[in-house]
Formats: sequence, C-alpha cells, structure tokens
Amino acid sequence: MGVQLSEEQVGRLLEAWRRVQMARRELDALIGDSYLAPRVNIVGVHFISLAAAVEKLRWAEKEWLELWLEVGPQESAQTS
Repeated sequence: MGVQLSEEQVGRLLEAWRRVQMARRELDALIGDSYLAPRVNIVGVHFISLAAAVEKLRWAEKEWLELWLEVGPQESAQTS
C-alpha cells in the first residue's frame, strides 16, 4: 500500500529535496574547484565557502528528515 500525502506535504517534501540537491551540487562544485586550483590559490575564503556549503547541506538534510518523519506516523496509522 502506498502512502497518501496531501498536496501540501508533497510540495514541502519536494522543495526540501530540491534544497538538498542544490546544496550537494554547490558542495561538489567547491570541492571540484579545490582540486583544479593550484595550492597557492587556496585561501581562507575558500575554506569559509566550503564550511558554508556543508552547513547549508546539513540544514537541508535536517529539514528533509523532519518532514519525512512528520509523514511517517501517517503511513503507520494507515497500515494498521
């Protein structure tokens, strides 16, 4: 049996998932840039950017998990 989600729940989950994907892409791009750049060009600002991207990803994943757990009890109630 599938879980029945409201349109609002689906929209919130999709938006949270988009933020997770965007944050992962941003982090991947920053990490890729660090491999391409000469060691001399890596400065503190780059590490601050990496830290900000990691924090953005952590918050997006936290939001996704909270929304998913909010939906979870409804699934178990429907299968009971």
